Amino acid sequence: MKRQGLVLAALLMGASGLATAVESFYVTADGNVGVGTDQPAAALHVVRDDASGNATELLLQNAGGVKLGLLNTDSDVEWVISNDSRFRIMNGNAGMSITSAGNMEVTGTVTANNVLLTSDRNAKTAFQTIDGDEVLKKLRRVPVTSWSYKNSPDERHVGPMAQDFYAAFGLGNSDKRISMVDAAGIALAAVKALTERLEEKEARIAELEARLARQEELAARIQALEAVTVRLIQKQQQPALRAAAMKQP
Repeated sequence: MKRQGLVLAALLMGASGLATAVESFYVTADGNVGVGTDQPAAALHVVRDDASGNATELLLQNAGGVKLGLLNTDSDVEWVISNDSRFRIMNGNAGMSITSAGNMEVTGTVTANNVLLTSDRNAKTAFQTIDGDEVLKKLRRVPVTSWSYKNSPDERHVGPMAQDFYAAFGLGNSDKRISMVDAAGIALAAVKALTERLEEKEARIAELEARLARQEELAARIQALEAVTVRLIQKQQQPALRAAAMKQP
């Protein structure tokens, strides 16, 4: 194995670098290539001894964009990693890309245990209060329907159209997408507004119930007073009634 590494190193580097190359570059009998290891465990196995973690293990350089292809010859599926105008990992038109500004676009579904959205007060500016009742008024005008994406016709979803959401609230920078931050914010503002309305109605109901209880108590007192009055009148009429009865022949 070392002899194979020796021959290949001589061809690539010349005799002057031969000793160093023999110690760092190996090709096994089955074709595995080792750089920094004489026991490569893969087709290409690179080993570095850099505790800082700053070493670049593999560098592909070109005057233009650089592409690295991953081809499955059984299925003819090829994924391409490239950095032409942005960093891309694509299979045809499907995949993900990251712009130089750090924005990510994904074609397909993103599955994760958790998604953390930056919401630190220190990362925000230009704060403005919002009118919850106005949010509810606008939200009532936004249609919410059930639909499917064209590339996933068998998968159903529920939600508004980005055009309607943008027309109602003017949030974000596009009428083709809805930010999760804005969707959650509008939902929370609507919930708060509805909670305030519910609390106002509950307070009004409690006031009416207390008023009704006072009226019922007053009605019961009046009824009791009427009963006492009737008994008093009847008691006062009894002597006259007895006298009249005695005068009858």
